[in-house]
Amino acid sequence: MQKVTSETEVTQKRFDKLIETLSDVIESDPLKALDSILVARESALALNDIESVAKFYQFEGICLFKLSRFPEALKAIYVALDEFTKLENYPVIIACQIEIGLCYMSLGDFSDGIEWLELALTNSKKHNRPKGVFTSLSNIRDAEMKLGNFEQALKYGEQSLLLAKELNSDYLIANELLELGVTHVKLGQRDFDIDPEESFKRFEVGYDLFCQARETSEKNKIYGFEVAILNAQTTVLAELGQIAQAFATSDLALHEAEHTDDPSVRADIEKTRGWLYFKTGQTAKSSIHYEKALEIYSAISKKDEIANTHRELAQVSKSSHQFAEALEHLEKFYALDAQLRSDAAERRAQALAAKLDLEKARHDAEMHRVRSEELAALNLQLQAQAVLLEKLARQDELTGLANRRRLEEFAIQAFADSRKNNTSLSMAMADLDFFKGVNDRFGHATGDDVMRVLGAVLRKVCPDGALAARFGGEEFVLILPNIKADAAFALCEKIRVMIETYNWKQLHPKLSVTISLGLSDSQDAGTHERLLSLADLRLYEAKNAGRNCTRPQHQSQTSDP
Repeated sequence: MQKVTSETEVTQKRFDKLIETLSDVIESDPLKALDSILVARESALALNDIESVAKFYQFEGICLFKLSRFPEALKAIYVALDEFTKLENYPVIIACQIEIGLCYMSLGDFSDGIEWLELALTNSKKHNRPKGVFTSLSNIRDAEMKLGNFEQALKYGEQSLLLAKELNSDYLIANELLELGVTHVKLGQRDFDIDPEESFKRFEVGYDLFCQARETSEKNKIYGFEVAILNAQTTVLAELGQIAQAFATSDLALHEAEHTDDPSVRADIEKTRGWLYFKTGQTAKSSIHYEKALEIYSAISKKDEIANTHRELAQVSKSSHQFAEALEHLEKFYALDAQLRSDAAERRAQALAAKLDLEKARHDAEMHRVRSEELAALNLQLQAQAVLLEKLARQDELTGLANRRRLEEFAIQAFADSRKNNTSLSMAMADLDFFKGVNDRFGHATGDDVMRVLGAVLRKVCPDGALAARFGGEEFVLILPNIKADAAFALCEKIRVMIETYNWKQLHPKLSVTISLGLSDSQDAGTHERLLSLADLRLYEAKNAGRNCTRPQHQSQTSDP
């Protein structure tokens, strides 16, 4: 017994030492850190050390976030949050809530991201965690800025500046002064055509904040940060009409940039310099600096800045009557913009799928926990292995549902079991209404997003022991063992209503989608192919009935031919 206790203590000390050093390792090499975390977590599970297990899940999530594997990061941090909630470890609970918010924001789901950060803000205030309050406020401010909600960003920025002063951190104070100044300048630029006088007041406030930020940052000089302030000052000086001082400040920014290894800092200066020359009518010099910025952005693959620089170069070329070059830059801008929008839509779909998967996983985990915590842990491990194998050979890549191969295997077995045990078996075939029109009108990227949403919905509502599969194109099949017609009809109607009422406007303002379903549970069907064929016939009837419906309405009122 003494030996076991001694080994446990040694292992615990090893965990503690690893946890102390992980932050630095994650920052420098997250992939290497991830390997160590997974090994250590297995040991912690074997010792039933719940706090260490939770901490390793949190670190796993941080590693995956650093590696831009955001859906996986979400799942890991959710597990950590659940465990720390049981332990009532509020400082780490708040940290996990902030990390979940950042994951959702990285996936383009700003509403959920802000919701989690607001929750962290509330808990930080409740449990007197000023750093948690500050981190939540500053990240909400960043989210509102990205959404273009500058008034909201200003409100949160003013609060985070006050808190930075309470924390007495020169770097945090300088950064908040800079961000607050940028917010005022953005507001001024946005409203200039409406109220120039008010905009100039915004510019003056912004410049004053930049000066305060620079004065504060000089106490502990960070060159990249210093350059960012100078670059911001250059912009606002030009907006205020102080062109000579703007050029002098830009020269100083270029000089200071020599002390930093961050190429994006130099690119930002070159871009601002190009804008400054364009604003003063010096288009030839403007082009030179924009091209330098474009070269650096391209080298570091900053797609959004590459796109914006092409758009601004198009304006420069147009003003110089170089219309062919202007057109070329515009074409490159639109191509990159389309790609960025497609990437953003994919991230939003990933966020939705991750959310639905997490809800289902939490429900399943709770059901298994009631039976036995030990059985739940084993079952989750087996599930993970089964899902991996299934994904390799039997999963549709676009929707995440079963593919045609898996559908055929499942249907054969389900039909055989139904006949052997004299139990119910229902099959439903679903088809997206006018889906070709969605692709033709809104593009195939939007069409793919629609398919992903449908796949996520079917995964969410599909009962245990049933199968949802993509049959081909925009057709889907549900195989429902031990489910009678009335219950199968209710499930189909639930799916139909979820698709009809889904907020498709987030994919495209003019997009709406409906689905038609055909259902059969015929006891006379001699084969699974016949049963599926009858469901297809019912789908045909649903289409003829005007679409966006399920046929038959009641099995008792309909007989199969």
